[in-house]
Amino acid sequence: MIKKTLKNTDSDPTTTNVKDVVIWGEGDMFKLISKASSELEGWMKSTKAMDTGTGCVVQVTTQQMNEDGSYSIAEALTFVPGVIIAEIRNNDTDEVTSRKLMTKDQLDKIIEIEKDNDGT
Repeated sequence: MIKKTLKNTDSDPTTTNVKDVVIWGEGDMFKLISKASSELEGWMKSTKAMDTGTGCVVQVTTQQMNEDGSYSIAEALTFVPGVIIAEIRNNDTDEVTSRKLMTKDQLDKIIEIEKDNDGT
């Protein structure tokens, strides 16, 4: 068995890093919010969210490599009403650099402040 890839962040790198991956449906329905991992120590923690239109389903995952090379995995899901996934983008490349969960009101306030700072 090949060593598990812990560094994937969305379906594009996954299809590059995992040669035999098969994706059916919307591979990026859950958006990565945060992730930390150590290949050397064999662990990974991530938080992902899926927008439902009325809030987000949030999934947290912890993977830990056991001494025999197998993995133990713990996951939890919950619904957070009234939040959206806000994407922070690089101004030059438009690449998503991070994501946050926030209310639409919070996002609107940030957009208003940025417009005031830009003079638009």
